[in-house]
Amino acid sequence: MKRTLAACAVGLLAALAPSFAGAQGTFPTRTVRFIVPFPGGGINDVLARIVGEKLQTRWGQPIVIENKTGAGGNIGADLVAKAIREAAEAASVPVLNNPPLARALHKEVEIGQQIPEDFFQAVAEVLAFVYRAAGRRRAAA
Repeated sequence: MKRTLAACAVGLLAALAPSFAGAQGTFPTRTVRFIVPFPGGGINDVLARIVGEKLQTRWGQPIVIENKTGAGGNIGADLVAKAIREAAEAASVPVLNNPPLARALHKEVEIGQQIPEDFFQAVAEVLAFVYRAAGRRRAAA
């Protein structure tokens, strides 16, 4: 349950990140989609609808709750991952595609927990990619 809520929160924040980056005035400027990777009527759906209603009132924008069920939540998670990737590409944010690492980290590591030693090499490669991309952006500016 804790991992599911964290995944939903991370997915929501990541999907909204492009709007944060370019927001000078009010946020959000368009409809916000909540993807719930489980069937309607369950606790995840109910929580998403409660939070969605509150945010809709606060933000003044429609919140759409979409239940994308199947494959133990993977269909919804894949949909969110695809949306994040598309938003990053549209904003010219470099994307490193490593689904096995992402899935392994999600399965083995809680948010805020130290990364296990088994993942050091793979995470070092991700960090190297990020630093190289940042260096290219600075050089181009």
